Amino acid sequence: MSLEPVLAFFLIRHLRKNLRTFSPDAWWDKIFTYSMYGVIFLVILQQILSLTFVTMWVWHMLLLGIVYISFSLPLFSRVRTVMIAVLPLIVLSLSSDIIKSVNHNLHKNLETYINIAFAIAITWMVAMLI
Repeated sequence: MSLEPVLAFFLIRHLRKNLRTFSPDAWWDKIFTYSMYGVIFLVILQQILSLTFVTMWVWHMLLLGIVYISFSLPLFSRVRTVMIAVLPLIVLSLSSDIIKSVNHNLHKNLETYINIAFAIAITWMVAMLI
């Protein structure tokens, strides 16, 4: 299992918790609740049916959607710092998967650099969250 499902679950949870605290909105709360259940369902489905290639792109779109929502709607302005913390990791993961899908040999050649970039992105995320 990759990092994307865990990241998606906790970002949705953080958005929901922040929304409940600062400006309760029943419609968004319902969407985030269903999204959390959807993430769990998709993880189970991914493990049972081995749909890794398909679900990989679903995770990327979900994470990009979460980031887009948090930056485009003023209602979620309080969570932008968290989104800035995870954005390098999301972009790096998406870029790595695109390179791997388009040219596997290029990805093999860049794998060391990609791993170093992941370590830097995780360090960035932890530092920003602390």
